[in-house]
Amino acid sequence: MGCLVGCDDVFDLEHVDPEECEIDEFAGTTLDLVRWETRVNNVEVAVEAGQLVVRPPAMLPEYNGVTTTRPFDLGSGGVSIEIVQLLNQGPAEVQLLLTADPNAGDAYFEIFATTSYLGLRKQVGAVRDEQSTIPSPAARFWRISFAAGMAMFETSPTGEYGTWVVRHETPVELPTNELFVRLAAGTYDSGLPSPGEARFDNVKICPSLAR
Repeated sequence: MGCLVGCDDVFDLEHVDPEECEIDEFAGTTLDLVRWETRVNNVEVAVEAGQLVVRPPAMLPEYNGVTTTRPFDLGSGGVSIEIVQLLNQGPAEVQLLLTADPNAGDAYFEIFATTSYLGLRKQVGAVRDEQSTIPSPAARFWRISFAAGMAMFETSPTGEYGTWVVRHETPVELPTNELFVRLAAGTYDSGLPSPGEARFDNVKICPSLAR
């Protein structure tokens, strides 16, 4: 089993079962526009040093990021990501979001973080199911996965098989056969004078996972 973009030791592909995963390590200097699309606005999105970088502007509440150009069937699979760096302290967050409609805001699965809050959320219309924990280097890998009618929000220190800890689980309640993957960051309220930059790496989208 191989990678669509070059692999490194962070991926334990022997325990991915049984189909190919789509992997992006953000190699090179430009975004893969076959795989990802991004909005054009005031938030800079770039690929630098093998990572996806999102830089919100000062004192302007705005989000941006990348969304897959096609949806994925994740009914028995999941999506994982390494969060290399959060934005600075204040009204600013980093997001991993799975949704059937990237233009709609009321049906999704999401892991998001500020410097002091790691949120694990399912939104179905006006009903929100959310738990939280504290961000830490031991939880720098995030995964949203699905099995037996349940959605699981997991973290890991390494992203390797056998290291994932389920932080929250909830009935799926939403279709999982056509989910877009969105990675985003930004500021809210009145923004920040120095938001800093968010950094993502090692995206893995798997239609099936061994457990």
